[in-house]
Amino acid sequence: SERHFKKAITLEPDDAEPFQGLSYLYLSMNRAGPAEDHCRKAIALDPDDIDNWALMAHLCIHFEDAPEATKCVQKAAALNPDDTRLISLRTQIGAISKGASKLSHHQQIAGYREVLRADPENDYAHYQIGQVQLDELKDYAAAEESFRAALQLDPQDSANQKALIRALRKRDPVLKVLWSPFTFGVWLLKIYNKVLDMKWPIVVLLFPWQCFVIVGVALCLIFHVPLWPMAKVYEALTLVEVHKKMGKISLYTGPMARLHRLSFPIRCLIFGGIFVAFWSFLIWIWHRDGAISKILEWGVRIAVTGLILLVALGLYSEIWDGYRNRRRRKKNANHS
Repeated sequence: SERHFKKAITLEPDDAEPFQGLSYLYLSMNRAGPAEDHCRKAIALDPDDIDNWALMAHLCIHFEDAPEATKCVQKAAALNPDDTRLISLRTQIGAISKGASKLSHHQQIAGYREVLRADPENDYAHYQIGQVQLDELKDYAAAEESFRAALQLDPQDSANQKALIRALRKRDPVLKVLWSPFTFGVWLLKIYNKVLDMKWPIVVLLFPWQCFVIVGVALCLIFHVPLWPMAKVYEALTLVEVHKKMGKISLYTGPMARLHRLSFPIRCLIFGGIFVAFWSFLIWIWHRDGAISKILEWGVRIAVTGLILLVALGLYSEIWDGYRNRRRRKKNANHS
């Protein structure tokens, strides 16, 4: 897609549509910086396209630049004041605003419900309501219901699927146990983000705690090796079950149908038995002499090395994203 968009720009450099398409593409690839640059080019070529201004507002919200996002929404409202996207964008701006203009959590939900009254098929509004309920109000049952409503409208949307799994991790007993070791890593990231907002001398106080950070990452890795594969399998089966209840697929025939008609405690017992049997078999192979144990040993070493690299890349990504957002806000301020 990127190659074709760039070819279209080469053939028609004064056409705003390829720039807009490339901006949407980069945003879907989580490359918000290039997305913003191409969106600005699209606006320069066609300032009367409301889609360009709505996309720019969304990008400014991504960079938590409420003043610049408000200006973009005002430009879009001048072109079409009845566009339902504007209600959603104003609500998102209110969520990231500071001071008196900041919307409360219930006001944000009310704003998205207004979108649903105007457009009942808007799965994004259900998704945003679920995000507020999950992250801010900690109402996990309501959040699960909102994400299921979003999936009912767009069952293939990966964001809706991931959001439902996030809610289920707070409610499903199996997922709560499987993902419990990772809460320590989440707390570390929250502490890091808080420290970034403080003055630099306070950062020095964290230096004696580096050993605890290393221990925490090591513990996450130790639990990651046996638990993560099982958690992902269980989540995939959960999504399949959700789709089945929606009538989107029919995979449960024969033994599978009988298995999923069993009660929840029985299914948990079967799941736990398979879990213990699987790792007991690996441990048995591990202690045997021969080529198989050597292959397994090297496989585990490679897997652990890969997990360490993934954690390192994840931490680097968190740090780099924070830096880019601050740089983009300064750039937007200078642009204004």
